[in-house]
Amino acid sequence: GRPGGAIHGLLGGSAGAADGRAGVALPAEYSVPARVVAGGDGLRGGDWRLDVLAPPAGGGGGTAANDRSLVIVARAPGLTVLIPSDAEGPVLLRRPLPPAAVLVVSHHGSDDPRLGEVLRQVRPAQAVISAGADNRHGHPAATTLAALAHAGIRVRRTDREGDVRITAATLRPP
Repeated sequence: GRPGGAIHGLLGGSAGAADGRAGVALPAEYSVPARVVAGGDGLRGGDWRLDVLAPPAGGGGGTAANDRSLVIVARAPGLTVLIPSDAEGPVLLRRPLPPAAVLVVSHHGSDDPRLGEVLRQVRPAQAVISAGADNRHGHPAATTLAALAHAGIRVRRTDREGDVRITAATLRPP
């Protein structure tokens, strides 16, 4: 697969509408209708349920684009994944976070001083960092990698592995 971006490209990162709802930007080749969502919305597809935690309906969430990022909990039989897009600890910790076997690390693994608090709530067995190889921002940050290592979490990185595939069979419960 192509290093970096498989998850972020589908979820749209920090895209946000003027009313604070998140827009999911899909490339035309996917031929999938787009839907604007906000915290409290849910979507189903096959065995998957996507619960939208943020941004809040009607605006809010912060003034910076990353503070209005789409935050999703994706659930399938035997697997829960927290996908926070570019929302980091200060935004994520405004609400209780569910335990999840997999955490997609916020903002390509950039430095997040509150990541340890997020990890204590979510208790992931694995973390995925979606970052391009040799990106100009130096993602993932050494502090992020250290926090994940300190918590004993297995880290998968798109900058080193390309596309990452995780199945319920490869995980222990959170």
